[in-house]
Amino acid sequence: MNDRLIKHKIILEILDKYRVIWSLGHLSSLADWDMNVYMPEEGAKSRGEALAKVQVLIQNLFLEKEFVDKIKIAFKEKGLNEYELGILRILNKQLKYYEKLPKDFIEEFARVTTEAHLAWKNAKEKKDISIFLPSLKKIFYLSRKRADYLGYKENPYDSLLDLYEEGLNSKDVVNYFSE
Repeated sequence: MNDRLIKHKIILEILDKYRVIWSLGHLSSLADWDMNVYMPEEGAKSRGEALAKVQVLIQNLFLEKEFVDKIKIAFKEKGLNEYELGILRILNKQLKYYEKLPKDFIEEFARVTTEAHLAWKNAKEKKDISIFLPSLKKIFYLSRKRADYLGYKENPYDSLLDLYEEGLNSKDVVNYFSE
């Protein structure tokens, strides 16, 4: 991002601290890409373990008191521009996410979804969904649990939709597809 768009010192400090979190997320994405492209089957379990630990490390960094305090202080800052407000909105959303989910859940979800990828790949190649069904059941169970942790007003899926499309809810999806 062009630092000239960021005028306030507190936002620059937050972004400087966030670079470590971003870097871990970037490496996690590369590991995920590698899993989809080159990783041998034997690597799935250890990759799942590594990605699970990285997700917990990201959560720990997000929840560091100094980082949380800087975000809270920045919200009180006067004269923030639209870019700075956007940064705070997104970071605050991520912060709430990490505050609501227990570390052991974050670790389990990352491990299960990473290891499930291999089952999905095998099921696809062999055209046999039964290979993937046990993993899919675990993912559904954990997704429901995640929705409960995150909270929702009407439908558990609302909290999950919001992770990918802010403000989207199940009523909007039903209305869209019913037209």
